Amino acid sequence: GAGDAPLQLPHRTGGGGPAGGTDIQDPHTEDEIYYVTAGQAQFTSGDRTVPVAAGSTLFVAANELHRFHDITADFAVLVFFAPAEHSRAAQ
Repeated sequence: GAGDAPLQLPHRTGGGGPAGGTDIQDPHTEDEIYYVTAGQAQFTSGDRTVPVAAGSTLFVAANELHRFHDITADFAVLVFFAPAEHSRAAQ
């Protein structure tokens, strides 16, 4: 089902993924959990920036501005939306 397949950032957001790439996503109407499966980058959510690498887990509250940046190694994540992605879009 949705959220249980590996996600390459370029496929999902139009940016990010390869080393040197940029993640250009917009906030989502659902909470998100990211699990980094490969690569290294910086992650900014709200006013906090942290380094991330394979094994990192991140929580992003609904409607919070966030992005991956300074990607130094090809990057891949699993992303889980709760509830399902776009299910709150009309609210």
